[in-house]
Amino acid sequence: MNPPDLIGSARQRAGGASPGRGRPRQTDLQRAVSDAYYAMFHTLAACCANLLIGTGYAARRRPEWRQIYRALEHGHARRQCSNARAN
Repeated sequence: MNPPDLIGSARQRAGGASPGRGRPRQTDLQRAVSDAYYAMFHTLAACCANLLIGTGYAARRRPEWRQIYRALEHGHARRQCSNARAN
């Protein structure tokens, strides 16, 4: 997953990339929110793995990096982000 590509997709779906197109459909807005969420989630997962294992090509090829990247749970991450926003 490439977070910048997901953000670009979200902007396009929400109408940011094509002015004059009219109001975006509800399904496009929902998909835009989903794309933005996954961009954030994959960025957070990569940050966690980078902090614990390291950055760079060699670190990302280690099984430990991939395990940490994949260990982040959506529900837990969402709750923690909501808690941080509330405080």
